[in-house]
Amino acid sequence: MVLDKKRLHQQDGTILKDKTKFQLRKSDGNLENLKKFQGFLSRLKKEGVLGESVFIEFRPTATVTPTLHGLTKVKKDKFQ
Repeated sequence: MVLDKKRLHQQDGTILKDKTKFQLRKSDGNLENLKKFQGFLSRLKKEGVLGESVFIEFRPTATVTPTLHGLTKVKKDKFQ
């Protein structure tokens, strides 16, 4: 099914307005979760459960909030 751009944007807006599935947040809590997880990994390292290489590999260094971008991808060759 091929939708025009205007109709697709209208549907995206309708889906995002559904309060049972999505809600607007002022703070996402990522920074607090990052600090907790780093502390947890540090404790495991101090207790000897994790080695240095595993600790470095697993330790997150930044937080990224998931975002919703643009239009759905459609393969054009299917519709030509």
